[in-house]
Amino acid sequence: MDEATLLESGLLHLEPNSGTNNNSPQQQTGQQVFSASKTMQDVINIARYTLFSGSWSDMLRHPVQSLYLGCFPMAGSTLINTALTTVNQYFGVGGYKFLYTLWAFWWLDCLISFLCCFGVVYVMTVHHRHSMSTLTAIWLLPVVTVIVSSTTGQLLTPALAVYSIPHAHLTMGVALLMVIIGLSLSLMILTLYLRRLIIEGLPDVGAIISCFIPIGPCGQGGYSLLLAGQNFSTLLPNGHGYVLGDPLAGRAINFICFVGAWILWCMAVWWLGCAICAIFHNLMKGERMPFTLAFWGLVFPNGVNALLTIQLGNAMDSTLFHVLGSIHGAAVVLMWLLLVLPTVIHVWDRRIFVTPLATSPSLPLKA
Repeated sequence: MDEATLLESGLLHLEPNSGTNNNSPQQQTGQQVFSASKTMQDVINIARYTLFSGSWSDMLRHPVQSLYLGCFPMAGSTLINTALTTVNQYFGVGGYKFLYTLWAFWWLDCLISFLCCFGVVYVMTVHHRHSMSTLTAIWLLPVVTVIVSSTTGQLLTPALAVYSIPHAHLTMGVALLMVIIGLSLSLMILTLYLRRLIIEGLPDVGAIISCFIPIGPCGQGGYSLLLAGQNFSTLLPNGHGYVLGDPLAGRAINFICFVGAWILWCMAVWWLGCAICAIFHNLMKGERMPFTLAFWGLVFPNGVNALLTIQLGNAMDSTLFHVLGSIHGAAVVLMWLLLVLPTVIHVWDRRIFVTPLATSPSLPLKA
């Protein structure tokens, strides 16, 4: 929910037809609105775990709810993104000291992301009991953390290059490592998830919104690769090695990253079509989908895919992709606005303050 709101700030921040991020006064106003609502969402989450203090330890042992731990570092990454692009770069607040503070927070976010990526998957393997019929796209959440954090690293790289080329190279390399690890694991899980859909059918109505989650690693991974390609093109060649020291190294890596991003965008389009068909199928059956916090899972995957589409338009100077990205981005902003009202209503009547474990049944743990 938090990362969904901060993503809207990113959508307002990214301007089509430009390789850079520029903010108009209207965009600044929009970002302030989304930042204010982000504070409201934090209060909701804190209140839920305060009212149900015993649910925290239960959540860590739960085979479904524990997977949502990945949302914490993802929200942290998007906070760093907003602080970098808006506070530090647009308003010029803090200078290099603030930039290096954000860099330190990014390393902390990387650590937490790796703990989620490896630790939660380890717990799933050793302690949780799963079956193919209970597999959902939520399995992606722990591994997507490193992809989201890699995007933050690529955004920090050009800012760090102004003060220290070695620091920029280190950040760029670690971020590339993270996106490759995250995409590798995500593609494996997506293969299992497709098998589950074909063999077992669609998830039940309570988890049908999760069908949009596969768009997330594809869109975010492609966006990170495009940023990585731009950074490598700018900062290479470096040294006298026969690979990275080659005068064409940066341009070659940039092209490879573009091809990878294009493939991921095509995959995201396919998963988007599948998710829309799944929702339409449920509606045709007359099944009601009562509003829950899970509906915020619509925003982030669609938002990062809109970012990727706009960035591909910038890379190819394509009017078609600029239009598609703008339409998708506008739809995401509208979606966000439509979700705010029922969220506020549910906060007012306290229906939203239910124990997080009440909405997902648990399976027995492994011995």
